[in-house]
Amino acid sequence: MNTEWQHMFGQSHEHTIRAVESTAQSMSGTYNTTSNHPLSHAPAHSQMGHSASYVQYSMAPCRAELRNLTSRMQQKFQKSLRSHDDGAENIEDLVPPASWRPGSQLLAYLYEHKARVNQLVTLPAQKSYFGSCSDDGTVRLWDAARLQGHAYVNRSKSMYNRSAGPVVSLASCENGQSLVAATQEGSIFVLRIDNGSSRMTLSQCRQVEGSIGSGGGCEEGGGCVAVACAGGVHAGVISYATLLSTVVGWDLRAPGMIYVYI
Repeated sequence: MNTEWQHMFGQSHEHTIRAVESTAQSMSGTYNTTSNHPLSHAPAHSQMGHSASYVQYSMAPCRAELRNLTSRMQQKFQKSLRSHDDGAENIEDLVPPASWRPGSQLLAYLYEHKARVNQLVTLPAQKSYFGSCSDDGTVRLWDAARLQGHAYVNRSKSMYNRSAGPVVSLASCENGQSLVAATQEGSIFVLRIDNGSSRMTLSQCRQVEGSIGSGGGCEEGGGCVAVACAGGVHAGVISYATLLSTVVGWDLRAPGMIYVYI
């Protein structure tokens, strides 16, 4: 036998032969003993114990490794389920009660956008961060924990400008690790947020077919008006609506695949 075969099955054949011989000898000895003396329950217990030890002794190493691997994978799966549940609980904690109403006190003034602000979104992965998009074509990332009063100059953590027209919609995706933005001209781009520097870098982008400057047909239809992400197990799937009443699904894990619903 080669080394791989010995590692998988060891000396199972020799062990099996020896175990069978020892079992036969013990059974013959028991038969000779019981022929001269009345039957008792002790030999039955010894045979059961010997049978159990024989089953444990004859297990191949590959089978034990498979059991250990299965146990580790089950523990890993249970841990991932618990982490998803904890994330859902944290998101629910961020939602204010139904009786909450905004007060009349100015907490901070954010002045960096040069045109109308269209949408604000929070990031579940980082509770104090939120993003904003504007008609000036920029997406900005803010830290709510460091905002000061109206007399203080509040600056954004980072800014991204794709120069693709007004950004009309913004949403968090990939479990709050990224932002997806849509422009009126039909450009959709995903910005990955660096945990250390909070810098936003372009991860993926696509142009809606049939929109201005795309040069394509009308498969999707017009520019974008809204973008959203379900979160959870569908955190990598983005949905966006177009000007021609079309809803499109874009799977970030398979960038070439889109699903059009008219």
